[in-house]
Amino acid sequence: MGGIETLFLRLAKDRYREGKVTKILLLSKPNKSDLELLTDIKLYAEVYFAKDIFTLSVLSNVLPLLLPIKQEAVRGLLENVKQIHVSSGHNALLAYKLINETNIKNTYITVGFYHSREFPNYRTSNLPFYEKVNSHFVLNFLPKENLLTFSSSIVELYQKKFTIDLAEAKTFRIGVIDTTSLLYKQYKDSTSDRQIKLCSIGRLVNFKTYNLWMIDVVYKLRNSGLNITYDIYGTGPLYDSMQLKIKQYNLERYVRLLGGIEYKEIQSELTKYDLFIGSGTAIIEASAVGVCSIIGLESIKKPQTYGYFCDFADIDYNIIDKSIELQSVENIIKEFSALTNEQRASLSKKHIDVTANIFSIQACSKAFETGVYKSIALKSFEYSPVRYVMSFLFNKLLSSLSKEHYVNNKYKIN
Repeated sequence: MGGIETLFLRLAKDRYREGKVTKILLLSKPNKSDLELLTDIKLYAEVYFAKDIFTLSVLSNVLPLLLPIKQEAVRGLLENVKQIHVSSGHNALLAYKLINETNIKNTYITVGFYHSREFPNYRTSNLPFYEKVNSHFVLNFLPKENLLTFSSSIVELYQKKFTIDLAEAKTFRIGVIDTTSLLYKQYKDSTSDRQIKLCSIGRLVNFKTYNLWMIDVVYKLRNSGLNITYDIYGTGPLYDSMQLKIKQYNLERYVRLLGGIEYKEIQSELTKYDLFIGSGTAIIEASAVGVCSIIGLESIKKPQTYGYFCDFADIDYNIIDKSIELQSVENIIKEFSALTNEQRASLSKKHIDVTANIFSIQACSKAFETGVYKSIALKSFEYSPVRYVMSFLFNKLLSSLSKEHYVNNKYKIN
């Protein structure tokens, strides 16, 4: 369960309220999907699996670009579909395969830039072949109008660093908040020794480096006399390293790894906390219910941040911008601990107001549909699917042998 998956759930729900049909194709098997999300999304969307469109669906996880499709089933799936939206180059190629092999004319492929490093410069010589194909297809073959970027800084990044013109790409913010159900957080009366309850929610992956150094920060804060606890929701490859660090610091009573959390429980669970640190859509969820939220910059080695989310919500807050002065996370938490209840309430309300104004799911849902998209029905994209799949599998193997391999470092932000 991550930000992209929950976004699709919110989109489907909003579209359902509008009487619109959403279809979702999952390549994973039903028993490998997040059961809660799958159950919820079936209330608002038609859900299809690999077995519904491929004749050899058992191989769909690794070979979808090579598998023969069920022609009539795919035509039925794409009937009356105006737009196929994807979040990766691999799935964009699959969408192209489905459109091309069924000779569908009026269905557009749109691609969301959900991470600034999802599509590297295809001209880079040391990229794996499959990544070059992904990026070339998205950045060069697809019409720029069909690319959806979720902040102006992503456009600037690609234009400056990759010299790729995304001026015609559509830019709007990801929808997270249903503005009809905002909940204001109320703080308890002040005491002489108020406890600060801090939390994070998200995947425990390598490029989210704050998952590790936040344990150091809590250790230092407790040694300085601050009564602080830290709850971490999520699973991923960093779990064991985090658990080891917690034990080394003897913080088991104060820092807890709580594993996954059901999406429907996130808002109510967040309201138990005073502070949040993180990134992605989780920080928007936290801000929306009035939890004062510190931006967790990705791939940063030191415990530094821009500051509170409410002050930087209009930029791509995951990317390190050298023009913005960094602050110490430890100092921000210390300063927060000294705020009065009235000051905390004011900061809480500022988070709610900013979040509701920028990250409305209603505005986002409309933005998906109001773009002037272009068809690729008359264009032909030439590449070798066999070489693509071999490259993908070979690099997957290499990544299991070396932590320094490209696959393991793709999302690290320099």
